[in-house]
Amino acid sequence: MPEGSQRELSSLLDSLDARFEACTIQDATGELDPWLRRRRRNADPAQWWWHRKPKTAPW
Repeated sequence: MPEGSQRELSSLLDSLDARFEACTIQDATGELDPWLRRRRRNADPAQWWWHRKPKTAPW
């Protein structure tokens, strides 16, 4: 990928990560475990999004 495109994509992904992080909190209580237990167990620590939940429940 050309360097300019790579920088642009990286900037876009950083913005999306920041928006996701602003709208979620750490799932310290394991509320999402029934749905994500296997994915969390196998997740690379760099995949931080598997350990976050919405700030407000969508239901």
